[in-house]
Amino acid sequence: MGGSADDPNEAILADMTDSERNAWRQALSGWPGDSWPNGPFPDWDAMGEEELAFNMNCSSRGMNQALAERDFANHDEFAPLLEAIDEFQGDLKLEITEADQAWSTCMADNGFPGIERQRQSQQQLSDEWVETWNEITGRPDWVGNPTLANSPELVNLRERELDQALADLDCRVATDFKARHQAQINAWETQFVNDHQASLNALRDAAAQFGN
Repeated sequence: MGGSADDPNEAILADMTDSERNAWRQALSGWPGDSWPNGPFPDWDAMGEEELAFNMNCSSRGMNQALAERDFANHDEFAPLLEAIDEFQGDLKLEITEADQAWSTCMADNGFPGIERQRQSQQQLSDEWVETWNEITGRPDWVGNPTLANSPELVNLRERELDQALADLDCRVATDFKARHQAQINAWETQFVNDHQASLNALRDAAAQFGN
């Protein structure tokens, strides 16, 4: 504790003997009482399990207990719900919405077939840049980094990237992609909430109880 005149502990500390005061300070903070608060911090890593348990100070114990209680979401009661949430989020990344299907058809009509989901468009191009870069730099006679100035392959890829980006934009507009895609995601999320309403309510109540 500090030396403020408003500190209620100061009067208590003043009535203690030096040894009592040092013991109190070490119990609170874990610092050796005769060097608190400016002495070397205890070497926790060098302590064995029994010594570490003995020297665990009040502040550390209180914090560990508070964190354990706060971690209510990891209690066994909520494990099935958390697993269901993880599974749902993983599946959601793989789902193809009706908006994706309409967008994919539009892209194929514009010369870019084989892209199932709109979110794959940018990743596909990124992968091709890496693959092309590696192919160029892997040549035995190649020296330095490929650039648009010295690599026709990169020039061709850049032109196709621009054409694909424009087609992507046109198809998103033509298919009303954003609104339709989000509507489908919202429907799936609503269904998940309805299917797990009781467990979600229990988790909400646990969080509210902790907050109070």
